[in-house]
Amino acid sequence: MQNTKCKILNIKYKRPDTRNGFSIILAVVFVGAVSLTILLSFLALGRVSISGSLVFSKSVQARTLTESCVETALQEIRNETTFSGSGNILIEDNECSYEVIDNGAEDREIRAEGVVDDVVHRIVVTADKINPQINIVSWERIDNF
Repeated sequence: MQNTKCKILNIKYKRPDTRNGFSIILAVVFVGAVSLTILLSFLALGRVSISGSLVFSKSVQARTLTESCVETALQEIRNETTFSGSGNILIEDNECSYEVIDNGAEDREIRAEGVVDDVVHRIVVTADKINPQINIVSWERIDNF
């Protein structure tokens, strides 16, 4: 038998650099936090937009309801030129009221108010002639009577 020399390789084990892994974890956490913030912002904006749309829709309904009251009051004046007084209209659980005020001669003032949930719409209409046709001088939206 021959003598062979065995050489043991002297391999040094190099430990991997763990700082790169830590940097990646920090980057993932940071990107996740930014993404979550953006997502929450979009959700908040969506909610504000939806509630704004709902208020706008109620406002349109209140305006339409109030205009219906004014038209009803005008019809009362057409039917009876001496009419002065008040009335109410109920449409789909929403109510509006109107009042016709005789200001002398053929001058009339109509005050109408429509309410849809918590949205209130008020209109004042002034007419200076009612016979043979009603002549409307002003039609204004107001905050208070």
